Amino acid sequence: MSMNVNIAQSILEKLKDHSAPIIKYDANELTGQAFFAKVESRQTYFCQRLSKLTKCLVFTGRGLDYWVDLLALMAGGHIAIPIPYSIENLTLQTIISIANPDAQVGCPERLLSEVTNLTDIETMSVSSQEPKVFATQAATTAAIIFTSGSTGRPKGAELSHQSLLGNCQATTAVLELKPTDRLFMSTPFQFVSAISHFLVSLNSLACFVCDETKRMQADLVGRIKEEKANCFGGAPLQLRWLCEAIEEGGLHLDWVMSSGDHLNPDIIARLKKINPHININVVYGMTELGGRFCILPNAKIDGLEHTVGKPLIGFHVRVVDEENQTLTANEIGEVQVSGDFVLKSYFNDPENSAASFVGEWFRTGDVGRFNEQGYLEILGRRDDVFKVAGQKVSAVLISDVLQSLDIFQDVFVTVKEHPIIGNVPVAMYTRKGSEPAPKKGAIISKMVGLLPQNHIPFEFIEVADIPRTGSGKVIRKAIVEICA
Repeated sequence: MSMNVNIAQSILEKLKDHSAPIIKYDANELTGQAFFAKVESRQTYFCQRLSKLTKCLVFTGRGLDYWVDLLALMAGGHIAIPIPYSIENLTLQTIISIANPDAQVGCPERLLSEVTNLTDIETMSVSSQEPKVFATQAATTAAIIFTSGSTGRPKGAELSHQSLLGNCQATTAVLELKPTDRLFMSTPFQFVSAISHFLVSLNSLACFVCDETKRMQADLVGRIKEEKANCFGGAPLQLRWLCEAIEEGGLHLDWVMSSGDHLNPDIIARLKKINPHININVVYGMTELGGRFCILPNAKIDGLEHTVGKPLIGFHVRVVDEENQTLTANEIGEVQVSGDFVLKSYFNDPENSAASFVGEWFRTGDVGRFNEQGYLEILGRRDDVFKVAGQKVSAVLISDVLQSLDIFQDVFVTVKEHPIIGNVPVAMYTRKGSEPAPKKGAIISKMVGLLPQNHIPFEFIEVADIPRTGSGKVIRKAIVEICA
């Protein structure tokens, strides 16, 4: 890892003499030099007003200004706390009560009443003291990134400069983005996935074309074409949409990356069939790990489409049983991670921090297995692997088969308790276009021979929408309400 432990300063050092476009939002496109100048100016602005190390809420919804402020705060040694502009009042109050921030920047007018006790940096006067940049070390906190709260109360992952910089450098080395590439991303800016895209793109000197508007299929395809992007990073559902557009001849991409949730191997096969030269990368990451920690690069993807690859440099991964004993190849258990880039703790949350670690090992909450070659396969969250008729069933494998039938727009499989049979798999789906709803018998007949009998869903539930976060992960507490 670079001796310069400040993630922002490390990125900015690469940009100060870079004359090609490096970032674009709507009509605003900046070269590396211009972006460097904006961040440097903003860093000076903060240094003239903040006389002590500050935890600062940084609101999205401001285009490039958000990314400028995020880097400027971290470059000055302050702690950035990304906050979505669309956040609900109650959730913001919860985050403030946990993080106890000192200041805020970019707060939307509708939320100003919630941050009256915080310093508004924009209204501060210049300090009479000498402007101060706070020294950073590898273990110094760079950001507190809150999980989406899809299963409950938000938790703030405390990430060090070492975590973000090491993750960025290790990911950059594997993904092979080029300075001539234009990477389009349509993910809410506060997510670690978006921040990782941003850092890796800039570190690769590729142009980062960002968009935080929630877009449906046709709109997303249109925006990518307008921006002349040749690369895309996003959620598996978005990749499915783009695959259909590529098949219809309406879009061309040289490079794609899936993150946020499981990518169906069927999509990989379809993309490779249309364009054998497309560079497909599957990544597995978490907020608590500073971004990515397993990558299946395009060079290794053939024959390994069901896996998420191998751990990045800086991470160690193991699969364990209920007694935390390490399992061997093909044995299913909980995925745990250790290494230099794992979160320091959940900020101001000792209970969750203690429950999430076994010694130095972080408990991801995911279930998986290694194959004989050391590639990791993720079978879902703990609730996604359950027993039916005494044998383990993976909701992810069922979902893969259902998606491969190409009769649904979106699918999610969960478990439901039947009063007589016990646990049974249940599939929720959204209908594809204006096509009539498929009959249960017709769906099952297509699945016969593709899955064991105990994997066949007991029930198929049509829903208007499968609730997902902006990074593509299913909002499980909403699923529970649907199944109730």
